[in-house]
Amino acid sequence: MFLDEIKPKKAIASHGYIGTNGKMGYTIIPSIRGINYTHSISAHASSIMEYEINEKYKSFHSYIGLNDSSSDDAKCLFQVISDSKILYESSIIKKQDKIVPVDLDITGCKSLELRCVNKGNNLCHSIWIDPVLSENAPAYFTGAFNNSIADLRLERRKTKYAIILFATENVSKYLYVYLKTFIANSNLEDYTFYITCPDNSYVIKKIAKHFNAIFVPIEATQNYNLTSPVDIKDVTYSLPRFIDSEYFIISDIDMLIMGDLNECFVEGIGICKDFNTERFTFGQLIESEWSAYNGNSKALDLLDLGEAFHSKTIINCGFITGKKQDFNKIDCELRKMLPQSQFYLFESNGSFCREQALINLSIIRTNNYTILDDTYNYQLLHSECQEKKVIHLNGTPTKEKYKDLINKYLDEDYLELKQSIFQEITEGYSSILNWSNIYIPNAIFVEKNNYIDAKKLLRNKYDMIIVDLNRSPANIKIVIEMCKQIDFIFGIVDQEKLNMLKSLDIETEIIGNDKDVTIVKIKLWKN
Repeated sequence: MFLDEIKPKKAIASHGYIGTNGKMGYTIIPSIRGINYTHSISAHASSIMEYEINEKYKSFHSYIGLNDSSSDDAKCLFQVISDSKILYESSIIKKQDKIVPVDLDITGCKSLELRCVNKGNNLCHSIWIDPVLSENAPAYFTGAFNNSIADLRLERRKTKYAIILFATENVSKYLYVYLKTFIANSNLEDYTFYITCPDNSYVIKKIAKHFNAIFVPIEATQNYNLTSPVDIKDVTYSLPRFIDSEYFIISDIDMLIMGDLNECFVEGIGICKDFNTERFTFGQLIESEWSAYNGNSKALDLLDLGEAFHSKTIINCGFITGKKQDFNKIDCELRKMLPQSQFYLFESNGSFCREQALINLSIIRTNNYTILDDTYNYQLLHSECQEKKVIHLNGTPTKEKYKDLINKYLDEDYLELKQSIFQEITEGYSSILNWSNIYIPNAIFVEKNNYIDAKKLLRNKYDMIIVDLNRSPANIKIVIEMCKQIDFIFGIVDQEKLNMLKSLDIETEIIGNDKDVTIVKIKLWKN
């Protein structure tokens, strides 16, 4: 339901009245950057609109922006409040900024209040565009670079602290050591780990379970060919909005947590400077080929830095702290950069850390940060190892030089967790048929395309079959029909064939990934 179709319990505007259904509330045409919107709630900020929703709805979606009629220097802060609690607070929205999406889980909310706070002295005509209430909880959301989609159908916990991490299977050992040292040394209590993972890794899932963490599956939007896995870390900066915690840490995992973290939460975003960048401005790093961002003039044009060019705030975003609203403001600034931010990442010029440049720019523009002591992100790429609270093994040479720091924490529990998915699913079974071209120990092998021998072998009884389903739709149906008498059928598929199984009405359960393939459990035909 569109919110502008509901009569507000309270409506206050600085001038005129509250505008709905395409009306502004005063004699001005509603438009942002020349585009008119049919469903909107508008008012001259500062303004308050309060609605009674009585726990009926579970999600709220809107876009926010300033009308073209606003003064050139107009500035506004948008807030969504429920039951006296701020659910969302934007960064400062200016005239001619792109509209910014707001997506919220409002499950259990009795009231919904939309506030716009005028942060200037002139005309400020604020608009909530296409504000929608839904009885369905949000199931997915897109990251701030529009590069990844996160699955929100996850366990809900309320804790004081939330630690959000990004991991893929090839760096599982760093994740394990991070979690182990955090638990041993951080001195934080009442926290939950949230592990975002783009490859549905079976090993990462097991590590998450081992440490009672919440696994958050994400997938790339496929908008362009990603040059770096960190380009799809963008969901980590948006995820705090959907987590019920007071304080957040968003962190790289190539770190050892070696000290008390209770003092790392400060006013606004807490972040450390990047080592060895004191002589440069942010703009110089963006435009220079010698920088870690492999800059050039095109990068400078895409990001349109403005005053940020001269900023001396150059950060390392390996360890960031803050409250929910602090990260909401970063997310808001990042979304204002679209689609130029995607072009910037795509035209990476060989750099694998341009994601950090975008976070740096968003932090400069929010101007809502405190520089932390380097003990909270001690970067070994440019320093010798010392006793610090957070030791960062940033850079490939560092990881090689200090590999013993990591290896000493890789105990028998880790080695057991690191077992391949095939070792796990076949353990305890004595009679296994392997109808694929992947080596599986202790299994009877038949080549993927050898249907004749497979048919002969299937006359025998097996506890389990593992079959390669990267075949044509007709052959997939034939293979599953041939295997239907076996209790446990596991399929090996790539992403294209996984989608095909769904279209064929074959019910599957994703078990996990092993390198470039996905392993699914086949539950035979849905009907």
